[in-house]
Amino acid sequence: GAIMLALGESDLDFLENSQFDIPIILYNRTAKGFCSVLTDDFAVGYRAMTHFLNRGHRHFAVLAPNYFSRSCDLRIAGFQSKFQSQSFLTDAGSIFSTTYGSDDNLSIAEAVKQLLKSMPRPTAIFLPNDTSVAEITRAILIEGYSIPGDFEIISYGNDPVNAALTPAVTSFAPPNLEMSYNCIRLLCQHITDGQAPSAIKLSCEAELCFRESCPE
Repeated sequence: GAIMLALGESDLDFLENSQFDIPIILYNRTAKGFCSVLTDDFAVGYRAMTHFLNRGHRHFAVLAPNYFSRSCDLRIAGFQSKFQSQSFLTDAGSIFSTTYGSDDNLSIAEAVKQLLKSMPRPTAIFLPNDTSVAEITRAILIEGYSIPGDFEIISYGNDPVNAALTPAVTSFAPPNLEMSYNCIRLLCQHITDGQAPSAIKLSCEAELCFRESCPE
């Protein structure tokens, strides 16, 4: 059997159009006819917005890398869904969205400047992927704003840099251990059964690790 991870769109297309004589489990990816163990990405965004709302925020921003990612899109969809479920008065709530070039400091700085110019100015920022969290927080501080005074931030990924930054950034930690365990469990079950499994999808919940950028 095999566990496959970090698959791109072309990889998934190949899987869906191929036949295999061994059981295959997909880690945090989905393809027709295959078993998957996934992070509940929609819930990540939904919970991020819920926490921001509970802290009294009404104006929000999403800063995301400008490459296609199903996982990022689901997190943003969850964030927007919770926002849209609120009964805000006219102009009493808003979401500003922008993208930046991955690992591109100039693009990140420009995205932050666009955010600062938006009216009304957001006070809560969601980063559906924290690969550039250090550059984003630095760009905000360079512009003379404070975290969490002017902006509270929640990211996804819980990269070690989140805890090392000043201020440290609140982030969702992917449920890697739970997902890995379930991948092995499903694979062993299917090998023992000796037959091709039906398409099972298991969803695991990320843990929100609170730090200075957005307290509990």
